[in-house]
Amino acid sequence: MFDSPSDFSIAARSSDEIDELKRAYESRATLRELAQEFRIHRGTAADLLERVGVARRRKGPTAKEMKRAIRMHEAGESTATIGQRLGYAADTIRNRLLSAGVQMRGTHDWHARE
Repeated sequence: MFDSPSDFSIAARSSDEIDELKRAYESRATLRELAQEFRIHRGTAADLLERVGVARRRKGPTAKEMKRAIRMHEAGESTATIGQRLGYAADTIRNRLLSAGVQMRGTHDWHARE
């Protein structure tokens, strides 16, 4: 009857729930947040959104955004602040900065800027 285990979860969702999921995603909720709120797997949330024609957001910062993030980090901004200003999670910013070879500060090093 169902092609995959997630098909059952998808079929069991009401149109109201799917509309609510769509609104939350379009209001910038992450797939992880949706999964927690709706008690479904992130993949199921992504499948539901795809089936109702919602385009997935891009995966991460562009090269231009990363240049800005590096400048902000060098100026002493936290990854949380950078992420908030650029529209990404702090962990995404941290991981991308590390991938770019940026030396991360410790949690108490913000005051040691010169």
